[in-house]
Amino acid sequence: MPKVAMRSSSVSHKFGPVPLFFQLNRTQYAFLRIFENSMRLLKFYYKKSIWLILFIFWTLLIISTSMIPYSGATGEPGSSGFRWDYLEHFLAHFAFGTLYIMWRSDRSFNIRNLELALMFTVSICFSILTEFIQLFVPGRAFNYIDVLYNLAGVLSAILLIYFLLIRYYLRKKHLSIET
Repeated sequence: MPKVAMRSSSVSHKFGPVPLFFQLNRTQYAFLRIFENSMRLLKFYYKKSIWLILFIFWTLLIISTSMIPYSGATGEPGSSGFRWDYLEHFLAHFAFGTLYIMWRSDRSFNIRNLELALMFTVSICFSILTEFIQLFVPGRAFNYIDVLYNLAGVLSAILLIYFLLIRYYLRKKHLSIET
């Protein structure tokens, strides 16, 4: 068995000294780091495209469900007097805001405050638009309370998902992993 040339330097592995052919010079190491970082970036943008596809799908789902004619099942108050469609509006727009945040956040889970404000403004227009569409659907009507629950869902997503979960927990964990 041929002997492997060993370098007796400070470079060693937990199993002993590293063979000479496994040691990289500075150029090779820099190329390896650039390749590794580019692969991470491609993997990250692949995930961003998944979030974008989910966001578009969810937006189309909200629009299509707002065009379904009234069935009488969700709008009637139950025994407690609570209308379940308000909860549906809240949860649908909470998911809408969450998917937007996951799509637009960068590698360190940052979103500019201006973009969050723009997202909230666009969601106001989107909520009013979906309620306006219902004016032309048989058995449906424009409901201001639905708009308020839509906005409460998006605002809750911004506050809970972005400011609490992402900015406090994930960024803190992400920064501790990098250091």
